[in-house]
Amino acid sequence: MRVVIAGGGISGLALAIELQHRGVEVEVLEQADAFTEVGAGIFLMANALKALRHLGVDVAERSVETELLAFCDLDSDELLYTTNVARAARRYGAPAYFVHRADILAALVDGVDGASLRSASRVVGIEQGPDRAAALLADGERVEGDVVVGADGLNSTVRASLFGRSEPEFSGIVAWRSIIPFERVADLGLEPACQHLWLGARRTTISYPLRRNELYNFVGIVPAEEVTPESWNEAGNLDDLRASFAAANPRLAGIVEAIDSAFVTGLYYRPPLPEWGVGRVGLIGDAAHPALPTAGQGAAMGLEDTVILADCLARHGAKDAPRAFEEFAARRRDRTGRILAISRANAEMLTFDTPELSRARNGRWRGMRELDPDSLDFWHWMWSYDVDAELKQAAAGSADSEASGAEAPLADSPWNGVLMPADRALGWVGERSGYERFWELQAPPPNDVRLREIDLGGIAGLEVSRLGSPQAPVVLHLHGGGFTMGSARSSAELADRLAAAVGGSAFLPDYRLAPEFPFPAALEDVVAACRWLLDRVGPESVLLTGEGAGGGLALGAALSLRDAGDPLPRAIYLASPFADLGLGGESIDGSLGTDAWHSRETLSMASASYLQGADPRSAETSPAYADLTGLPPILIHAAAGEALADDARRLATRAERCGVEVSLRLSDHGIHSFVLFSSLADSPGALEEVSRWFTRKVSSPGAVDEGAVPRGVGD
Repeated sequence: MRVVIAGGGISGLALAIELQHRGVEVEVLEQADAFTEVGAGIFLMANALKALRHLGVDVAERSVETELLAFCDLDSDELLYTTNVARAARRYGAPAYFVHRADILAALVDGVDGASLRSASRVVGIEQGPDRAAALLADGERVEGDVVVGADGLNSTVRASLFGRSEPEFSGIVAWRSIIPFERVADLGLEPACQHLWLGARRTTISYPLRRNELYNFVGIVPAEEVTPESWNEAGNLDDLRASFAAANPRLAGIVEAIDSAFVTGLYYRPPLPEWGVGRVGLIGDAAHPALPTAGQGAAMGLEDTVILADCLARHGAKDAPRAFEEFAARRRDRTGRILAISRANAEMLTFDTPELSRARNGRWRGMRELDPDSLDFWHWMWSYDVDAELKQAAAGSADSEASGAEAPLADSPWNGVLMPADRALGWVGERSGYERFWELQAPPPNDVRLREIDLGGIAGLEVSRLGSPQAPVVLHLHGGGFTMGSARSSAELADRLAAAVGGSAFLPDYRLAPEFPFPAALEDVVAACRWLLDRVGPESVLLTGEGAGGGLALGAALSLRDAGDPLPRAIYLASPFADLGLGGESIDGSLGTDAWHSRETLSMASASYLQGADPRSAETSPAYADLTGLPPILIHAAAGEALADDARRLATRAERCGVEVSLRLSDHGIHSFVLFSSLADSPGALEEVSRWFTRKVSSPGAVDEGAVPRGVGD
């Protein structure tokens, strides 16, 4: 087989190396006069190093092995979060490096048979037939092969030939880039082998050493309007640079002052393509899935691509090249699409345009420092990917599976499809919108239900009541969503079913969401709503319920009421409660591959967003560590295979030891908060159990008559 590769950058050269290892003839066409690359530094994480190791390419000699990532406040220099990269390297089986782009390119060139490389060969078009394909050069030459691969970057000619020419999307931000002698910043107190990220309002900088500490790399991300337009793609006006970072802390100000030349580039991306190839012509790297550099994964995705595409081409052979491109896209589309979404979300996060959002972002990093001091959760999904493990899975017949260590949600889980890549690309704001959209379609309230906006003791919320029903007991329901998403409306359908199960109505407070409003904001809102309802209705009629994060808040509110000497609700019902924000439950790790919604990564981000430095193992934040003595009876439902199953088990054990009447039922599947989905077989039975259980509670001595109408509901 003969493969023609258009583009002699990182992806194109790496593909040539891997194909030659497999005995494939290759020809690399590079439009520049030489296989060299100017530019700045690049941070290669463990997944990229594992791909390079597979290729037999060593970049260590001219690089700096990364020890630390430090996230700091741009104005004050406060340390927000650190990543111990050296420790992470031991977990993931490969180090991370700061590398000059020219150095990694030189190492790749050394790995390719020189006869396969052609410079000054600009590809202007593509032709193909049933058995052959060809790259058309600017000088009229036609370079033919069995396959043509476009590795020609963001503005790929091959991509345009296949799918039509279009302009990339502009992010609205630009990057200042400069490399200076390290000696200019040596006295600023910078941690060795460390990437410093200084985060501010509408601006962020990323900097680190290169070439055995001979050089220092600087990237400054700012709004496009702060840069003289004529400076783009050429040496910029340093007055613009210094004006953008005039409020920087002394260390960052020292770096900016040391810069004597910098160039500016706009940051662009493209939406995901539905296909990466047509016939015998396909795309790889940035030509297929160009992401913003704000995820630090552009080169890594290209390197991973090369190994997987070479495997597909070698196994399918020249006769079935179209199938090879189809399989390649199937194996890589989800991962690269997620990286694209992360890069866009990071671009938003790094340049938040209000002090309030900047504080929320920084607060979440403080929370991560407490929960994940070595970033083993935060980076896990990216770093754990292993091309060799992926190849073994493909050889074993799992061609469409993700690599070892990646999440593998259940194919038939109702949680699949809650958040689209476009939602994740907008950060937590987009995720909230996607979550609301999902529940609006998945579980709208029935037509015979009345929703009424109501003030619950100063907290906005909803009253949910069935038209014509007696409305005796009252449910106060707290929605889930990991403290960062969800609303009274998104949980109204479940609240209505709970109310129907006990023969009454429901109230749902819209408590404040993190990270804009960290602990104890949500808890304070829930306690206020509880006090209002208990005063209006009487505690003997109230069932306090919650799912996910709402379950933890329900217990937290009951504990606050108990400690203040206030009346308590008649009973508490919890569905998959998130009760240990320190993530101490063994099921969080054991549920990988069975829980389609939660993982250690998602739960740690939710917890960090809410806690923002508060102790995750205190009784105040995590009821799993609290003394539950004196609480009313508790019924708990969860799925045996979900990430929060252990939270449910531990709560039940703790409640029993504290003398609380408690019932626990675990459903035999892995669907988090399964009662949310009325179509699931276990959901109606769970609500029937709630009905029987609560009826027994209100029928016990001291309870009101079932037909009595609570006083003051909705007044």
